[in-house]
Amino acid sequence: MAAVTVGVNLTGLCRAMVTQGLLTQEEGESLQTQARSAGETFLSRLLHSRRFRADQVAAFASVNFGFPFFNLDALDSAVLPKSIVDPKLLTKHRVLPIAQRGNKLFVGVSDPSNLQALDDIKFQSNLTVEVIVVEDDKLGRLLNDHGQVTEESILKTIDTEDLKTRYGRRRRY
Repeated sequence: MAAVTVGVNLTGLCRAMVTQGLLTQEEGESLQTQARSAGETFLSRLLHSRRFRADQVAAFASVNFGFPFFNLDALDSAVLPKSIVDPKLLTKHRVLPIAQRGNKLFVGVSDPSNLQALDDIKFQSNLTVEVIVVEDDKLGRLLNDHGQVTEESILKTIDTEDLKTRYGRRRRY
């Protein structure tokens, strides 16, 4: 098998797919350029091209980057850790906390080459981050659900605090 020369401007998952022969150099560069100009990730642009399914990309990323693969359909969203990381950061980086054990936070990601996301989660949570590769479409659905649950719990907390302030606690003047 001939060695594949990979351009310097290819990054992360795109570079790995070109190196393994799943995309040509030109396809990879084109998809990356389109993603940047549209303000989206390489992965979302790749999935929109419909050349690969989310499960295929996740399986490839799992094997290529050496992280476990997890099917999010098997997860009960009620057991997801809440309030560890700001929901806006989770949505921005497409990262989902799946479990916490001690000082380790297990996070589902569809692109394990996004090191900035992992660093940001580690910094904000002050926990060691362990990567688990998941399918991008399922991750998106759970992020939407997780964000709504977090917003609802915040609103309930605010309402509860407001009621306590108004009726439960006496103010001293």
